[in-house]
Amino acid sequence: MPRTLLRQNGFPEELMERILNNYIAKTYSWEQMKIKIENMYNFLGELGYSRKTIIKMSELFPGLYIKTTEDILNKRDFFIELGFSLKEFLSMFRLFPHIVSHGKDAIVEKISTLMEFGLSKKEALNVLKTSPGIVALSKNNIIKSIQGISELGYTKKDILIILKTASSLVGYSLDTLKVKIAFLISLGYSKEQVTSIIKKFPGILILATDTIDEKINGLITL
Repeated sequence: MPRTLLRQNGFPEELMERILNNYIAKTYSWEQMKIKIENMYNFLGELGYSRKTIIKMSELFPGLYIKTTEDILNKRDFFIELGFSLKEFLSMFRLFPHIVSHGKDAIVEKISTLMEFGLSKKEALNVLKTSPGIVALSKNNIIKSIQGISELGYTKKDILIILKTASSLVGYSLDTLKVKIAFLISLGYSKEQVTSIIKKFPGILILATDTIDEKINGLITL
């Protein structure tokens, strides 16, 4: 039984339910699912992922076991053709397992969209490498997010630096960014100081508001 197999490998009960209750998984017999889970689990181990990492990847993408090993290998080859190393692909797959579900044309479109804002192909690939979840965003959402950063008063040069050093900001709405900025101002910093802080440490906007206060003094001397 697939449930026994998952339990033997340390999968929590809740995660087992998410994997086995996938609407596509339900179209397979228990024996078929057992084979698919066993094949994928062993394949992920062969790629170098630990049991703990495989469980984490499964939590991020319970539908992973509906995929075939050929699906993963084809997507691996595609990313290597784009210019990523095998190590980089494995890192992106670990961070965002859903990456293997996105079409090749859609992924190329996201890279092209980043390049439209002035990034080189290498820089756009680096953004994707550190924030692979960007492939799940629509082109329109990427554009709106970057334009939102621009509306905060940052120059094109500033935006390029932000994209290179805090790429996970892509996807944040303007309203979300404004909330973070308002919180920084509430800590006693002026708007000009906040603008300067974000230029130097754009990653500060990624932190939760309850974390910013304790982190900021260690980062900045104003």
